Amino acid sequence: MKWMIAMALMIAFSGEAAEQVVGYYPSWIRYNTPATKIRYQDLTTIAHAFIWPKADGSLDMYSDLLYPEMNTRAHAAGVKVIVSIGGWGQCDGYPPMAASAATRKTFIDNVIAFMQKHGYDGIDLDWEYPSGTAQRKNFTLLAQEFRAAFDAVNPAWTISFVVPSGSYSGNNFDYTALRGLISWIGCMTYDIHGAWTAHAGHNSPLHAPANEPEGSIDTAVGYLLGMGIPREKLLIGVPFYGRQFAASRLYGPASGGEEITYAKLMTAVKPDWTRQWDDLAKVPYYQDGARTLFITYDDTASVRYKCDYVRDNKLGGLIIWALGQDNLGNTQPLCQTVGDHLTRNTAVVATAEEARPEGYDLLSCYPNPCNQMVTVRYYLAKAGEAVLHLYDVTGREIRLVEVGRREAGWYELPLSGEGLASGVYLLRMTATGHSATGKFTLVR
Repeated sequence: MKWMIAMALMIAFSGEAAEQVVGYYPSWIRYNTPATKIRYQDLTTIAHAFIWPKADGSLDMYSDLLYPEMNTRAHAAGVKVIVSIGGWGQCDGYPPMAASAATRKTFIDNVIAFMQKHGYDGIDLDWEYPSGTAQRKNFTLLAQEFRAAFDAVNPAWTISFVVPSGSYSGNNFDYTALRGLISWIGCMTYDIHGAWTAHAGHNSPLHAPANEPEGSIDTAVGYLLGMGIPREKLLIGVPFYGRQFAASRLYGPASGGEEITYAKLMTAVKPDWTRQWDDLAKVPYYQDGARTLFITYDDTASVRYKCDYVRDNKLGGLIIWALGQDNLGNTQPLCQTVGDHLTRNTAVVATAEEARPEGYDLLSCYPNPCNQMVTVRYYLAKAGEAVLHLYDVTGREIRLVEVGRREAGWYELPLSGEGLASGVYLLRMTATGHSATGKFTLVR
């Protein structure tokens, strides 16, 4: 048995992952996920956000953007660091700057000096969004002139840019001219529903019903491939946040739609909320007991489906908005899922204690003891429906959590301790013809 466990720990499916995993790291994330807490092993690139152009070609940025420790740690881990230029609300300088050759050159010279001084490996053009024929042309000229300047200074520097998930702005990018200039294109396949939609829908569905006007990851990918983007240069977006609506059901009338990070959601789960799974969209959602609240989000299962989609469709990888939004203190389950199933090209078995032969399920809890929330880590030997029951120490059932259908493998499910008194609690997972048990201690 010991040698079998050793083999399980040593074997990662052979070969390095060809896909790129680009994690956006906005400047404000450093306060909850500093450089020492970033999971570099799950990433190939960090996109440091944001700097942005002024009309005269000079640069502006957040006062707390520069973070030499993060750049140093990333490079030591073999991870590239690029600087993202623009972002929602910081793009007013793009149109006037890009409108003339003189201000484009000034801007490019300033960006190159910034990259050389601070040790960046490329740029991500986040102009949201060019509009009209003139700006379409100027965006292409800007990318062409950046590429020529980079080739003269450091040909290894990369250029990328991002596009929305819909086709409404497709005519504002000259994909034919751009595809040879860039390393990758990030499609922001999130915010597919939000405050701007009159009905509640998923933030980042893999697929959607044919009559759903907002589309899905799959429809966005189909559109961009049809525009001539090479598969290996197309990266889909994975959100580490969800959206909360005032709504009674999926696709029902709704208001609200505000963002809620995965970490905040996992600490806000109420006992009367029911977790449900949309097997077409391959994402979970919560509905409250009074049917007044609908929350769409991504968890470890839906992130794994997105990683599989990248592989199955031979895409270039994925972008994450944003690192740190899944930081639960001692774990970042969404980022780790990306690493386990894409970056490292393996579903990792983390410890000898967790290694199990085929045919067994497993359940464990951490931190244990806990004082607010416990993460249930479980393993399914084969695909099927999984249901988690919570009991007190007398055997009285307190809560039923429907986990939903899962493929074989490792998963994590955070459970809130809200409303529970200090004490020992028991968990029982029934799935795939087996059951597994665990326990945790809640200390107030």
